[in-house]
Amino acid sequence: MAELTFPEIEKLLLSRHAVVKKNSLDFLRPILAKLGDPQDRLGRVIHITGTNGKGSTACLTESVLRNSGYRTVLYTSPHVSSMRERMKYCGREISENEFAGIFREVYPLCQGLTFFEIMTAIAFRWFAAKKPDFSVIEVGIGGKYDTTNVIRRKELCFITSLGYDHKELLGDTLEEIAGQKAGIIARDSVCVCPDFPARLKKIVRASAAAAGGRVLFIRNSFGIDKIDLAAGYMLVKDIPAGEKYRLPLIGRCQTMNLSLLKAGLAVLETGGPVLKPGAFAEGLAEVKLEARFQPVAARIGGRGKIFIVDGAHNGDAMRGLMENLDLAGVRSPSFVFSMLNSKDYRESLGILSGKAGRIVFTRMSSEKAIDPQILAGEYRKLNPDADVRIAPEVREALVTAACISDHICVCGSFYLAAEVLRILEESA
Repeated sequence: MAELTFPEIEKLLLSRHAVVKKNSLDFLRPILAKLGDPQDRLGRVIHITGTNGKGSTACLTESVLRNSGYRTVLYTSPHVSSMRERMKYCGREISENEFAGIFREVYPLCQGLTFFEIMTAIAFRWFAAKKPDFSVIEVGIGGKYDTTNVIRRKELCFITSLGYDHKELLGDTLEEIAGQKAGIIARDSVCVCPDFPARLKKIVRASAAAAGGRVLFIRNSFGIDKIDLAAGYMLVKDIPAGEKYRLPLIGRCQTMNLSLLKAGLAVLETGGPVLKPGAFAEGLAEVKLEARFQPVAARIGGRGKIFIVDGAHNGDAMRGLMENLDLAGVRSPSFVFSMLNSKDYRESLGILSGKAGRIVFTRMSSEKAIDPQILAGEYRKLNPDADVRIAPEVREALVTAACISDHICVCGSFYLAAEVLRILEESA
């Protein structure tokens, strides 16, 4: 393995996406034991799941703790530009050299593992060597059987939301999905959740009791005071406290994520102060997360436009995106859309059809991308009056969309978002 460069390693690991058989946690533990059980040496662990919002909540949590002076590690997915984005120490991505060194140690033990399983082993090995005070770990899919759930000792858990996604793995009902996500709750941990409907609360409480943990349901306590789309931030207000904070993440869902974070920090401070003065405001102001209602001003096709790039790829996320467009005052955007064949494109198109009168379907650079002709045909049935266009390549789709609106919303997949951000960066 010593001869492989980082780009070659990245290509090799991405090829592991073809391995679809997920291994059990008991299968993974002997492999991790050979690496010194890094999952048991991660400091105070905060484990985060949810259909939507878990990535934002993870980044917010890590940023606030880091601004209090702690050594933090952060594990998130998916990545947008480089797989190194998935693992960070004190806000810094793992370097190519560090990644390559740990890869050479870990990969020979990982035959038959999936991409995410290998990445998790690499991340935990790197994290443990950093001796973190806090580890903020985002679940990949679900919770109970997710690879990250090899961590036994956790102090705090979040379930950010419950919705339909990955039904083939998590179940067809919200009750089944709730049971899967509540599977991250561990002995002596506290799980903070939104105020779910009673039938879902019952399931989460039962899971917590069985694990020896406890659960805390909270209501949203933050509101939006102002949105500045051009500047890329919103001003949020802690309603009970009356405090206002600048947040470079735009969207209604962020108020619930902040409410969860505030309640979780209170849990951490049960035994004494955790945050230093000003760290909450500083952490919020510094947080960075791509492809979550991300406004980008760029010139493409000779025209200066505002592109809103969002990785929304399921029904709940798409509904949130539509709400956020209204919230930000974006009235008549054009849309660029592509989606993987593993997703429920009919549900997403149905939600889009009430908002998108102008839409360009394209094919992102993935073998799993749905044929844009299929998407366009389905959309014409849903919205016969829409201006529906097809562009075989993403760059062409952006130019086409820029010709018909000043605001262009890109959605349907994080893979599409990544491709668009690269193109827009090159056009800057």
